[in-house]
Amino acid sequence: MKTIFDLKSRPDWAGFIAGVNETLELTPEYFIRYGRVGSEQWWQLYDRGRISRTVLAGEITHVGPITDEFDEESPIVRIHTDRAVIDYDLEDFWLHPGVRAGRWVQIERAKTVVQTRTGANTWYIDVRVSLMDEDV
Repeated sequence: MKTIFDLKSRPDWAGFIAGVNETLELTPEYFIRYGRVGSEQWWQLYDRGRISRTVLAGEITHVGPITDEFDEESPIVRIHTDRAVIDYDLEDFWLHPGVRAGRWVQIERAKTVVQTRTGANTWYIDVRVSLMDEDV
């Protein structure tokens, strides 16, 4: 397996982490329970299993532009897993030359559920992404 994204070992992804934390500021209960994503507290909870890990495996079925329901074109990576079809913007680590249709990918995610006054919010944060076959 070839890891193309590892949140913990890549401090250069600080912009990605900052964007996630900015989104989470709308749910301050998240920070109370887990701390800021990427912080020492967050990683300790994750490493100890207090933040759930979800692992998805699937086939990359599309890499490139796609037209959405508004007739706007945007480049994506589409992955079919046994649980869902996931679309990612074609940017950052998804631009790796090994990312192409027909390849299999494994995505490790942090899954958190935070109870707020308006109900439960579920958050998925990609922690590690690997290409599963050796043809990288």
